[in-house]
This record gives sequence, structure tokens and C-alpha cells, in this order.
Amino acid sequence: TARQGKIKPIHSSSGSHPTIAPSKQNNATQTLSVAQYKAQQAKTANNKANNKPSIPVFTDDFKTGIEIVDEEHKKLFEIIGNIHKAIDTELVHDKFDVILDILDELKEYTRVHFADEENYMREIGYDGLAYQEILHQKFIDKLNELDLDDIDDNQEAYLYDFLGFLQNWLVNHILKVDKLIPQQ
Repeated sequence: TARQGKIKPIHSSSGSHPTIAPSKQNNATQTLSVAQYKAQQAKTANNKANNKPSIPVFTDDFKTGIEIVDEEHKKLFEIIGNIHKAIDTELVHDKFDVILDILDELKEYTRVHFADEENYMREIGYDGLAYQEILHQKFIDKLNELDLDDIDDNQEAYLYDFLGFLQNWLVNHILKVDKLIPQQ
């Protein structure tokens, strides 16, 4: 369906336990065990039934080992979290202005992040730079194609769909593309 707010299970490179938007316990981030994963899946199913996508959490699974890239990825996860907060703010019926502010922040920060990441790849002579530039431009194009009338007409539905896209793109891009960038 178009409304996919959950992150699909990801198997760590060690082949151990599957992880999914790992939880925070005692203010420390940890990978979920199989039992915790099943509990998280149940919670995710409940959230989906209530039309609420799960909030992704930046964990060690998303670290590339490149400090600037990892810090900026954390910030992107925070911005996605802010979209979740905007949806969950029940006291505000018309969230259009808040949504626009968050989308503007996302667009600007994405440009900064992609420029920093591409500069790093250029500095180390990474041969995957051209492919990354294409993917980055497609994502920026997608952000620029957002139809503000669609947002205003049905804010929550639009945000849920957009969150599904954002979360899937970010998680897959980090795990399948950014983690290939060599550390220097």
C-alpha cells in the first residue's frame, strides 16, 4: 500500500538478530532481540491499525563510520521525528504552517548533507560518487515536486504517505549505498 509507515526488518552484517527502528532503553540505544523485535512488530501493527507510522531511530546499524555523515544522518532522523510530532499534535487541527516549516528544514538540510557527503566522496576519490549524485538529485527532485495543495487538502494522510517514502528512502539509502563509502 502507499501508506507504509514501518521499517522492514534489517539483518545486521553479523547475521545475528534482526533490527527494526531499535528502541531506547535507559537512554542507551540497543539492537532489539528476537523477542523485542516481535513485540515491536506488534506495536507497529497496532500503530498501523491506528494509521500511525513508527518513528525511526538512528542506531549503530546506520553508522557509516564517517563522523560528519553519521552526525548529519542523525539530524535527518530528527527531522523525520519532527514530522511525526506534527502529526501527533492533536491540539492543532490545521498543521499546514508547521508542515511547511518542517519541509523547508528538510529540503535545506538535505542539500547541506548531500553537499557534505559528496565533498567527502570527492576528497577520497570514491568511484561511487556519480551514482550517489544521481540518487541525491532524484531525492531533491522528489522534495521539490511536493504539491502544497495536496498537503493542505488532507494533511494527515499526505504526511503518512510522505513519512513512508522518507523513512524507506533514508534507511535503504544509508544501509545499501552510504555504508559502501570507504572511511578515511
